[in-house]
Amino acid sequence: GHIIAVGDFIKKQFMSSMTKKDMSISVLKNRIDLSKFAKNIHLEEKTEIRRKLGFSLDDFVIIYCGRIIEVKGVKELIEAVLSIDNPKIKVMIVGSSDFKGAQMTDYQSSVCNMAAQHKDRVAFTGYIDNMNLYRYHKSANIAVVPSICEEAFNIAILEFLASGIPTIATRSGGMVEEGTSATTLFINKEYDLVNNIRRAIMELYNDPSKLSVMSKNSVERSRLFDKNMYLNEFENVINQLGQNE
Repeated sequence: GHIIAVGDFIKKQFMSSMTKKDMSISVLKNRIDLSKFAKNIHLEEKTEIRRKLGFSLDDFVIIYCGRIIEVKGVKELIEAVLSIDNPKIKVMIVGSSDFKGAQMTDYQSSVCNMAAQHKDRVAFTGYIDNMNLYRYHKSANIAVVPSICEEAFNIAILEFLASGIPTIATRSGGMVEEGTSATTLFINKEYDLVNNIRRAIMELYNDPSKLSVMSKNSVERSRLFDKNMYLNEFENVINQLGQNE
């Protein structure tokens, strides 16, 4: 048979776990619908989204989008934001413990309880349908993907790139294949994660010109992950297999 992996990292991980090293394996990287995230919103809508979350237009808003589970580093992100002595720096948590309809977990409850003591700086949106995510992206200044686990090939980063949102991400698995130093500040997750996140946030907060350049670079980078390329690349993999038989 033949194996198709979603990224170079997962291919290497799989091959390292196998005793048979001459297996047939290709890489076909994840893609997204760029058109969903290329949309813009009016200032009035941005203002309203922030108002509902308890934020104002002059706040510096960080967005996290994903499941609220321990290996995603959500608690560490909140701790990093709260450790910054600047009440204008806030965080928006988009997601739940799993997918739509998921029940509250003990971990999610503990994160919510911690955030409840700082409602002026931490806001939860709950589950947001993918079709509406761009509205929340466009209402934020930067995104953070603080995964503690080894991500295979994180979709959230691709969506942030397409939205033109500068990102901070841990050096986790396949995430380093998605962003570059021009779009993303990569940080170490192996030690002192909270302080690493805090320092990266402050670096971007203090450099608006860098944010602007990263935003443009992100949109450009996202074009490499257009879903319209996926079928052609899949066809190329299949054709190559046919030639090798």
